[in-house]
Amino acid sequence: MFAERDRLWNQLEEFPSIMTTQNSTYIYQTLKKYNITHILIWRGVVAENYIVPESNLLGAFTYNFVNIVLNDTIHFKNLYSNQNNAVLEVVD
Repeated sequence: MFAERDRLWNQLEEFPSIMTTQNSTYIYQTLKKYNITHILIWRGVVAENYIVPESNLLGAFTYNFVNIVLNDTIHFKNLYSNQNNAVLEVVD
């Protein structure tokens, strides 16, 4: 539990594919499927390639994923962003 919310991220079957896809709609639909409403990005754990979530306590995003969700203003609303962190809402 983090921020009084359950973490589902590292348990997603589709985790590897949403880290590498170029399709923001696919990312959005996958997150909605699991009722994920927000994404917290700690840029300190962003990696070039996919990292198996179980290998890192925090898990990791790929640069690809971060760039896609930060630039998709239709499916994701940037609630907060600085050079180290970002909080995005998955839009309904």
